[in-house]
Amino acid sequence: WYSDARQYWKDVPSTVEGMLGGLGRLTDLDVRDSTWFLDEFQYMRACYSTTYGLDCGAGIGRVTKQLLLNFFDRVDLVECTGKFLEQARDDVLKQEVETGRVDRLFHTGLEAFSPEAQRYDLVWCQWVLNYLTDDDLVLFLKRCVAGLKPNGIIGVKENCAVSE
Repeated sequence: WYSDARQYWKDVPSTVEGMLGGLGRLTDLDVRDSTWFLDEFQYMRACYSTTYGLDCGAGIGRVTKQLLLNFFDRVDLVECTGKFLEQARDDVLKQEVETGRVDRLFHTGLEAFSPEAQRYDLVWCQWVLNYLTDDDLVLFLKRCVAGLKPNGIIGVKENCAVSE
C-alpha cells in the first residue's frame, strides 16, 4: 500500500504545481477557505492557544508558509518524501527555519509518526489521510490526540467527490 504512494510522490516535482497535481491556481482559494475555518475556530474558543502547529503530509511547506504560520508561532512538519522536506527547509521555508518559526522536520510517513505528548495546539491534515489504510488512520488519529495540548484540535481537510 505505502510503497505505491511513495513511488508516486517520488516522481512528482517539488513545486506548488507538483503538490497540487497541476492545479497550482487553486492555492489562493485553498488558503482562503482554510483561513476562514481557522479564523472561526479561533473566534469561538477564547482558550485556543496558538503556540505550536503540526503540518501532516507537509510536502514542500506550502500550507505551513501560506496558512499555518499566520496563526501559530511555530510549526513542525511531517512528510514521507525527503526531497519535499529538503525543498521546504532549503527554499520555501528557509527564513522560517533559520528564525525558528519552523522547528522540527520529521521525515516519516504518518503511519509511523508519533507526536510528542501535549505539544500541539493544532494538528493539520490536508489532502493526506487518504494515503493511510483505515486501521493506520485510526491509530494515527489516536496518537495525534495524545499529541494535543488541552483544547487543541485536529483539523482535517480532504476532497469529497459527489456523483449525480
